[in-house]
Amino acid sequence: MENFNSNKLDQNDKDWIEEVSDNWEKYLDKWLLDYKNGILEKQDIINVVEKIIIYKSS
Repeated sequence: MENFNSNKLDQNDKDWIEEVSDNWEKYLDKWLLDYKNGILEKQDIINVVEKIIIYKSS
């Protein structure tokens, strides 16, 4: 997805889940930095992982 901004799409949207799943390392690196800087909670990252697992297993 060109100019994809993961913060501007519904996190339950299929396109959002596919984009994050396909580009996991890119997003994880940013999220870990955000977590380190106190912008994200650990649970925020866990929630994304759970959505990807559910999506990939269905």
